[in-house]
Amino acid sequence: MPAKFQIADVRFFPCASATEIENRLLEAFERFRRKSLGISEQQFYELEKGGEWAEIMDLICPNQKQTARMRRRAHRLLDIRERASGMGHLGQTERKRLSSLRGGVRLVQLEREHRADEIAAALHAEMPWMDRATSFVWDALRANLRSGAATVRLPPMLLSGPPGVGKSYWARSLAALIGAPLELIDAGNEPAGFAVAGSQKGWATAQPGRPIELIRRQHIGNPISSWVFAS
Repeated sequence: MPAKFQIADVRFFPCASATEIENRLLEAFERFRRKSLGISEQQFYELEKGGEWAEIMDLICPNQKQTARMRRRAHRLLDIRERASGMGHLGQTERKRLSSLRGGVRLVQLEREHRADEIAAALHAEMPWMDRATSFVWDALRANLRSGAATVRLPPMLLSGPPGVGKSYWARSLAALIGAPLELIDAGNEPAGFAVAGSQKGWATAQPGRPIELIRRQHIGNPISSWVFAS
C-alpha cells in the first residue's frame, strides 16, 4: 500500500464544539466519582431508579460550580484547539473541504526507468507530430528517476498550437499513461490565473484553484495540470 503524505498544514480534532467537550468532561467526572465510591459501570447501570439511585446520583453528579468550571475549561480547550488547528480563519465550508485530506494523499510513482521509455514510446506511436513535447516529458521522467526522486515530477511546460492539433488529447494520454489525474485548463475560455491560483478570501466567489481542488477530490498529491493555449 503506497504511503500517504500530509500536504495541508492543519490539524484535525475529534470534538468540534464546546458542548461536546463539556459533555465528555462531565462523563469523565462522573466515572471518576463512581470509581471512587467503588461502584462498577455494570452495578451502576443495573440500579433501578429509586432512593438508592437518587443518593448515588447526588454523590457523583457535579454541582453548579463544578459544572461552570468544566464549561469554562471546555471553551479554553476549544480555543487552544482552534489556534493549534491552523483553521481558525476558515468557515465551516472550507473546513469540510479540508477534512477530506485528513488521511493525507498518495503520490504517483514510476517503478522503474524503463516505464518512462514505455510512456514516451506509446505517446510517440499515437501522436508522432507531438514529438517535441513527448521528448521533453521523456527526458524529464528519466532525469526524475535517475535523481532518486520517489515520485513523478514534471517541470512546467506549455502546449501552444492551433485548435485541433491534439494538445488536449496528448495531455490526457500522458496523464493516463502515468496514472495521474489531469486538470485541463483552457486558457482561451477562462481566466487562467484564477483557475490555477484561485481567488483570495474576501471575494464573494472565493475558492481554491482547480489543481488544489483536483488534489482534494482525487487524494493524489501530484496530479497533472495542463494549460492549453490556442495561437
